[in-house]
Amino acid sequence: MLMNLVLPALAAATLLQGASPELIEEFDASTTRTGFVKLLMTPAEVLGEAAAERLNPILLATEPVEWRVYVPRDYRPQEPPGILVFVSSIDRGGIPEQWQPLMDEHNLIWIGASHAGSSAPVQERVLKSILAPRAIDRKYKVDTERVYIGGFADGGMVANLVQTAEPGVFKGGMYVCGALFWGDDEPAKLAAIRQNRHVFIRGCFDPKEREIQRIHAQYKEAGVEDSALINIPTRRQSLPIARYIADAIRYLDSEETVLAD
Repeated sequence: MLMNLVLPALAAATLLQGASPELIEEFDASTTRTGFVKLLMTPAEVLGEAAAERLNPILLATEPVEWRVYVPRDYRPQEPPGILVFVSSIDRGGIPEQWQPLMDEHNLIWIGASHAGSSAPVQERVLKSILAPRAIDRKYKVDTERVYIGGFADGGMVANLVQTAEPGVFKGGMYVCGALFWGDDEPAKLAAIRQNRHVFIRGCFDPKEREIQRIHAQYKEAGVEDSALINIPTRRQSLPIARYIADAIRYLDSEETVLAD
């Protein structure tokens, strides 16, 4: 169970403390591509060699990480997009076809790690997710106030871990049919978590629907007021259709102050 790996995963995330904790503002416009992009970068290229060496027990500093990226077709540095890092339950990191138009509409760059599905170690999934916006930030001008983390099923649980570890970078979370509360011990960055926005999506023929609802309630009880619950009426197991994800994005962007619980 992922709950048994919370502390090791967060310990892995602490390896990055002090290693480029904030996103940089540099980019090279000559290297930018739009649409579907396969991004290959080593931790050393993302963080620098010295910082990346600290990750060697989990990710080799010189071994490329593959991310699948979708960049809005009308990307312009003058109107920098946000980033949606997504943790899938499968090993393919690409965007679901029906969600792709939402990235254009809401000016978001999608990035998901390949080979980081349910079979991958949790610590590896956590670190690849934390590295993702830093990798994008070296290729594109981005809006650092619109960097979000999302995930599906157990990927939603990993997304919760990442948001808990790095609320200063990830300004919101979207937990789709999978979520994980931090337990009895308050996270060190609870104040920052409370400043961010969180969307819990239940349904998807999800056997853990009540657990998602319970975790949403726990967030509220912990003082995370900007926390919403979206209920999906469905009898088949599948990713949410685009309109529910659009609702979640609007909430994360503060365009919607209230979503029906």
